[in-house]
Amino acid sequence: MKHKKQKKTKKAKKAGRILLAVFAVLIGTLGVLLFTSERWMRKTWPNLSMEELVYQLKAPIAGTSHDLLMSYVCSSALIAAAALILLILVSIFLREKRKAHVAFGMICIAAGAASIVYSINDVWAALDVKEYLKNQSTYNTVVEDNYVDPDRVNITFPEQKRNLIYLYLESMESTYADKASGGAFDKNYIPELTQLATDNISFSNSELLGGGQPTVNATWTIAGIFAQTSGLPLSIGIQRNEMAYQASFFPEINTWVMSWRMKATSSISSSVQSDSSAAGKSTLKSTATTK
Repeated sequence: MKHKKQKKTKKAKKAGRILLAVFAVLIGTLGVLLFTSERWMRKTWPNLSMEELVYQLKAPIAGTSHDLLMSYVCSSALIAAAALILLILVSIFLREKRKAHVAFGMICIAAGAASIVYSINDVWAALDVKEYLKNQSTYNTVVEDNYVDPDRVNITFPEQKRNLIYLYLESMESTYADKASGGAFDKNYIPELTQLATDNISFSNSELLGGGQPTVNATWTIAGIFAQTSGLPLSIGIQRNEMAYQASFFPEINTWVMSWRMKATSSISSSVQSDSSAAGKSTLKSTATTK
């Protein structure tokens, strides 16, 4: 009887060590993955906002740059995979050394948990998640008080109509200019665009090269397109990647592009210099075309 109890106790301890090892490996790997992902995100998008992050997490990944995906794989996923393999090998090597095995497991759990807490706290502070959550629960009537439906405005065109060409450039910003022009670099990487802005009317938010002062939910490409054509922020309630299954993009919203197409015989065109399937842009384009 005593022998059976000892045998059960031994099995229970062995099972406990196995569970501890598995949990330690998972927590350790998760810590590495979150830490490297957070570093990659901050490096890739230094000015990322919480609104943009939420939108991108909800938008379909179709059309996402292959280089961007590979950048994440090399900077985070591969490192996490290597950490997983290393932790498994070390755990297997120490499995016969009980005290060392348990100590290794506790160290992995502590280090992984610390990395997870650090990464979450850093993202929380960098993206000002607290303010974002506060704004989500705050109701205001700005849109209700100021929004004007383009379909309810009488647009009068001159007899001699002129074409309007509206160009959008993906991932382009004044930051690429040199510091003297209002950018962030010592060398100007967009000299031609800088010259165009200097020689013509530029709606800059400063005396130097720049753009209009963006509002919340209007600071990334598709949000900027939506905001500029509709006068509304791109604030969505889409769950997960359900945008990929939508037949249209905000079908009840009228934009100036849609309204002018119906009221004018002149040509109004827009061009998006990027993969049109990325982040829902193709859905927006097809909606504007068929409206």
